[in-house]
Amino acid sequence: MVPSHFKNLHIPIYLGGFSSNTFSRIVKQDLSGWLDVIHGPLAQLQDSKNAIKQYADQMIKDSEKFQTIMLSYPNIENDSPTNNSNRFPLTGTIDEVGSDIQRIKDMGVDHIVFGYNFIPTGRDVYKMIR
Repeated sequence: MVPSHFKNLHIPIYLGGFSSNTFSRIVKQDLSGWLDVIHGPLAQLQDSKNAIKQYADQMIKDSEKFQTIMLSYPNIENDSPTNNSNRFPLTGTIDEVGSDIQRIKDMGVDHIVFGYNFIPTGRDVYKMIR
């Protein structure tokens, strides 16, 4: 349980994780929302968002109050393989990544954080900006 003195600070608290226990805690404790990391197909994101909504419905809470912040490590490539059915989300051409971002937005994600510290682009600030 989140101590009441934390709730009185008015600081958003997000919980990361992918289990049903994580989603239940977010709703039960009235946290600000969920911190996601792209770890597979975007269908997994949709399933997780649906789980949070189901918990909110079960606990008679407004599911819209629980935000989703997604941490991602995009990788823009000049060329995309001809068969991109197995393409990892936010990897590919600028158009493919843009399409992924639109899908993520349509799923109700509130914020996307682009991290570059774990990919080669992160070593060159000018590449990151481009």
